[in-house]
Amino acid sequence: MHVFTRTGQAMPKNIQTNSTHIKETGGAAPHRRKNHVFGSRAGFRVSGASLHGDTHASSLSGPILNHTKRPIPSLSFFAALLIGVTHASANVHPTDTTKIGIQALQIGDPIPEEVWNMPLQVVNHPEGKETITLADYKGKLILLDFWATWCSSCVAQFPKLEQLQQKHADSFNVLLVSNQREKEVLPYFERYKSRNNVKLALTSAIDAKNIETYFPFISVPHYAWIGSNGTVLAITGAAEIGTAQFSQLLRNRVPNIPTKKDIDTGKPLFMGDDLPLDQLQQYSIFIKGYHSGVGTGIGPRKTNGIVHGKYLSNYSIYNLYAVTVKEIFPDFNKARCVLEVEDTASIVISQSEPFNRDKYHSYELIVPVGIADSLHHIMLSELNRYTGYNGRIEKRKIRCLVIERNGTNTLASIETGGGQPIESLIKHWNWAKDNGTECYPEAIPLIDESHYTGLLPKEIVRITETERLNAALIPYGLKITEAERELDMFVLSDKNHR
Repeated sequence: MHVFTRTGQAMPKNIQTNSTHIKETGGAAPHRRKNHVFGSRAGFRVSGASLHGDTHASSLSGPILNHTKRPIPSLSFFAALLIGVTHASANVHPTDTTKIGIQALQIGDPIPEEVWNMPLQVVNHPEGKETITLADYKGKLILLDFWATWCSSCVAQFPKLEQLQQKHADSFNVLLVSNQREKEVLPYFERYKSRNNVKLALTSAIDAKNIETYFPFISVPHYAWIGSNGTVLAITGAAEIGTAQFSQLLRNRVPNIPTKKDIDTGKPLFMGDDLPLDQLQQYSIFIKGYHSGVGTGIGPRKTNGIVHGKYLSNYSIYNLYAVTVKEIFPDFNKARCVLEVEDTASIVISQSEPFNRDKYHSYELIVPVGIADSLHHIMLSELNRYTGYNGRIEKRKIRCLVIERNGTNTLASIETGGGQPIESLIKHWNWAKDNGTECYPEAIPLIDESHYTGLLPKEIVRITETERLNAALIPYGLKITEAERELDMFVLSDKNHR
């Protein structure tokens, strides 16, 4: 762990934090909470303010968030609940535990009678029930899975949890728990069925703020494990439970795993309460290892609307660089990236690989407001110092697809509404090619040298196949040719690369 703080000139007390939230693609309910994590275009869309002021995060987090559809692993592959987890979680507002007479339950505590008998409104119950109690599952191992419709990493676990519940139907029950209302949760289950051609066989409590107060949390997914003996056995994230730990839980044994400890992203990451914020001049921290209590996220630190800090939590090395470089080099995408790293598997995270805690990193930098314009350049410099890699932007000659005029003098154009400029075509093409798990040379960037000022139909702008696009552009006096051009590229290499 690297930590750098410098006190002296006072940093304003009113450092503000803001961040974006994960919203699942495919029609998930929009996120309506305030404070928290991020989403990525490589499998997610973002609601809330993004780094670039639009509704999409930049096209840079593909390696960590490759949401291509995969077969559900067999139960023998259940080496961990996180094997195949979507490497992303989302923060929510802290649970309100201020209600008089309610104490948060700890590991080893028996479940109080009022919790066993608390009426829970549910949806998607196998018998069509609208209200149940936790006592309906008494005598079994119970997993309370606190989730939200906009939390893609929560949803990624559902097929595995469903299979596990089916295999251990006599001894194990999953109860999803959401504080969202029926009008948000029920349509989600309908969309899930439509997308996956199968009904999800998991019941969810809804509007369940009362039970949340007994198991307070900041980030989801949040798992509370209740043993068949009626005691709290474990409080975990999705990453901590594997086959051996699950077997222990079935036998009412407390597994030897760390308890999930949520981290408040409203203040600098991993900062102790005794650090004087009003004297903080500069703060920098770089940590190796996955932390389930903070989720995978990104958020700025602001003072009076000026962004002079940023945190990134539970990212791959590649994504740390990608987030940073996108702010310096707006044309960055994976087709504008060159990897000169001997072991590329060490810097990217694929959803298909087993969970490896050591491949995740968290980083934060806060600088004085006076040098806020240099924030991302300083971040890039620090990443080069901390990681052992060298990231920079330099000219490279690469193969491109070039839009040119086709020699005709008449250029057709959409004169009425619905037309889009050629810049939209370039942006959409490079966005569409920006999926996958790493930089890849077969993604050829599309550039414009036609100086075409007319408008194109939106149907053309959305084409992503070269031959089709070329044919569609011909009536507009345009064509696509393949050629080499010297372009700015982001190059990431080993420090000792020659």
